[in-house]
Amino acid sequence: MQSKIITIRVDEETYKKIREDAEREKVSMSTIIKKAIDQYYTGRREAQLNSVEVLRRLNDLERKYQILLSRLNIVEEKVSGE
Repeated sequence: MQSKIITIRVDEETYKKIREDAEREKVSMSTIIKKAIDQYYTGRREAQLNSVEVLRRLNDLERKYQILLSRLNIVEEKVSGE
């Protein structure tokens, strides 16, 4: 896949951080920025997957709660009928 060129503007502090990281890792500033973008999208994807898992677990808990509530109602009916 061919790379596309984009232009961004950052403040001086961010520029210094990117430059320092690039020098320390002995890579280009573009590489540092690409890594940051990849981490951002990986994090978003993981957050979406985590959200799906949380919803699944909540639905499971809701189902179990309804079962327990139903059983409790049966017990209450038996106790009050005695």
